[in-house]
Amino acid sequence: MQDQASTKQTSIAEPDRPRFEPLQPGYTLLGQDEMNCEDECGGTYYQRSFITPDGWTITERTPCQCMMPKLQQRVSDWEIDQVKTYRANITYKANQYFGSYDLLSDGAFNRMSFDNYKASASQKQAVDKLREFRVGDGSICLYGSAGRGKTHLALSVARKAKQDGLSVLALKAIDMLTRLKRTYDRKDDVAEIDIMRVLKNIDLLVIDDIGQEKTTEWVRAKFYEIIDYRHRRRSTIYTTNLSSGETERKEGQALVSRIWGSELCLEIGGEDYRFR
Repeated sequence: MQDQASTKQTSIAEPDRPRFEPLQPGYTLLGQDEMNCEDECGGTYYQRSFITPDGWTITERTPCQCMMPKLQQRVSDWEIDQVKTYRANITYKANQYFGSYDLLSDGAFNRMSFDNYKASASQKQAVDKLREFRVGDGSICLYGSAGRGKTHLALSVARKAKQDGLSVLALKAIDMLTRLKRTYDRKDDVAEIDIMRVLKNIDLLVIDDIGQEKTTEWVRAKFYEIIDYRHRRRSTIYTTNLSSGETERKEGQALVSRIWGSELCLEIGGEDYRFR
């Protein structure tokens, strides 16, 4: 039993065999050796040398144990940089196409945050859930009568996400469709593709006041394309004064199942926020 345990332990500790890609035709292998690390770990790695078709001599090696954390950190740093670059690019495009429509930069809305939201007793539970929400955990549908603070709460979530370094865009439904329609009417295919890419892929998209726009087949088609793509891929916050039945009659069953099927669906009740 002791010999078996010893054998098993040795097999676990054995280093991986070489993971070199096979040399392509025209490359000449000079040698492949097993080496011992002379730095921290003293572990085994493999090294090979070969000549390229152009006559260059190349030497490459596999990582040893002490190299792995450094390589993993390098990969992690690279991935973080890639995400930051992607977010910076999509934010630039969002500002380019929607700068004048973005509610987060609109003077009439720029004070809206959790810090200055005065929740009524009936709203406290909903506000607590919104404070805990994290982008990536799904989508939110805020519904209720006009003037209850739905836009304020949606922008509070959006502003916090933006402060956390995420890409965020907050639009009135009417403005979003107006911007799209303007590009469509100009037959500017490149701009339309860019705009749709922003609306589909930005980390958090707020679509405010759904149901106030004039409904046409074109509107429904564009709404569905954006909302269906984001469903279970990106976080979206929807606000509406309509009930689910009214939304279905206006927007269609396919859209209502996406909007009202949000992971967090909250009725914002209480008094008219504008008269408190």
